[in-house]
Amino acid sequence: MGITYRKNGTSEERGLVSPLPRLVICLALVVITGGCGFTQSKNDAEAIAERYFEAAQRGDNEAVLSLYDQQFYTNTPRPKWAEMYSKIVGKLGKPTKHDLTNWTVNNMVGIGAGRYVTLVYKVTYEKDAGRETLRIFLPPSGSGGILAHNFTAPALLN
Repeated sequence: MGITYRKNGTSEERGLVSPLPRLVICLALVVITGGCGFTQSKNDAEAIAERYFEAAQRGDNEAVLSLYDQQFYTNTPRPKWAEMYSKIVGKLGKPTKHDLTNWTVNNMVGIGAGRYVTLVYKVTYEKDAGRETLRIFLPPSGSGGILAHNFTAPALLN
């Protein structure tokens, strides 16, 4: 199949070039360059999560509480969360091992702009095993913090 077009007053037949190779190259560039931001966001959030797990393993509740974002404390006042966190640790014990099993990154613009990273860990505690899901907010500038934290373990049901 060909297309005829005029060049300097003469007709010339030209083969139709598929746009697919260009599209594939463009998409690859978007994925490669965009993927770097997602990977960096994941790494930044993991660094916060690692500080959380290190402090939790030491039993340093003040260090743990300092890792939560101000927005977290807007919804759950710090004294209330400190009490709840102590009860959770009382039932589960300190974490002894944690493995990242899943993660997602969402970039937001406008109000609430920043990167929202969800990390899901399989965790072994002194008294039980379970899962922790941390949602970490990374603002465009400055340091981030834990925005939401969910514990799932059988011992918490007792």
